[in-house]
Amino acid sequence: MALAETGPTILCGIYAGVVLDRLSHFWVLRFTQALTVLYSVLLFALTALGAIDIWILAALVLFKGTVFAFNRPARQTVVYGLVGRDQMLAALSGNAVVFQSSKFIGPAIAGTSLTLTGTAGTFAIALLLILTFTVALRFVQVIAVAERERAPSSVLSDMAEGFRYIVQHRTVSFQLMLVIVVAFCAKPITDLLPGFAGNVFKNDAGGLAWLLASHGIGASAAGLWFTLGVGDKRLLPLACFSIVGMSVSLLLFASDPWFFVGCLLLLVTGFFFVVMDITSQTLVQISIRSRYRGRTMSIYGMAAQGVPSLGSLSMGAAAETVGLPLPVFIGACVTLIVGAAAWFWRGKFTAATPE
Repeated sequence: MALAETGPTILCGIYAGVVLDRLSHFWVLRFTQALTVLYSVLLFALTALGAIDIWILAALVLFKGTVFAFNRPARQTVVYGLVGRDQMLAALSGNAVVFQSSKFIGPAIAGTSLTLTGTAGTFAIALLLILTFTVALRFVQVIAVAERERAPSSVLSDMAEGFRYIVQHRTVSFQLMLVIVVAFCAKPITDLLPGFAGNVFKNDAGGLAWLLASHGIGASAAGLWFTLGVGDKRLLPLACFSIVGMSVSLLLFASDPWFFVGCLLLLVTGFFFVVMDITSQTLVQISIRSRYRGRTMSIYGMAAQGVPSLGSLSMGAAAETVGLPLPVFIGACVTLIVGAAAWFWRGKFTAATPE
């Protein structure tokens, strides 16, 4: 199921970026959101009829993963057209608060709904919520961004042009490198928490809930902290410092035998994860030309969404032999070294205007 959901993001990511740069970002968002409604209708109907099985579910998740390979970068790119450059940080901060809060509110609503209405009823509620958002998109207006006329080109040449732009762009290439390292070496901790709860801390499902809640509270606090106001000039130092902070907290977490201390450390880790996400994406969004926004954000999304799955797979495989703490400890060490190096070299990778 995880492969079906994240695989299309890796396989279709750069092509999705080309599509976004050729078409209206908002049109792609609306179209893929309509396909999300179709997915929800099928999921509800097949469940209500008792016709769903593991293979049908896998096919539905693969369909959803393919749709989201286009929908996710479309949502990221359309933010610029909604708020403009000056309000990008505020928009991403607000989005982080809502997204992290939904990790608490969503499961709470779903758990209650499962008890009262069953699986099909819960999917029906989800369908109504998704449909509401899809209809609301029809009333949203975006800021038009004027661009020069582009000469006709092939998909492959557009892909190559996008890669060249990202590699040659100081800020984007630097932030993408940081995102990949953090995604592979640090972010898998969230997927490994069930193992830590049961095998390391000798706790039950309630303990796992505490670990996840601690991480989520720290992440939500980071989004709220940004709403207090952080200037663009501080974004790059914050991105580098957040990597060092998350690395230290993960090093201590991997060495910690006490459950509640581990919860506190995960709170700190979640805080720095979101600081890193917000600062990195803001720096990329305000530094790129609009004609490359779709390709840039699709590749950024591939790194941010797809690489953690590879990291989780690698750390999980290593944990079968050496246990969970050691792979997390090694990953944190690598991240710490990269974060420290990024801090010292950060002055060379700041673009004041779109390149």
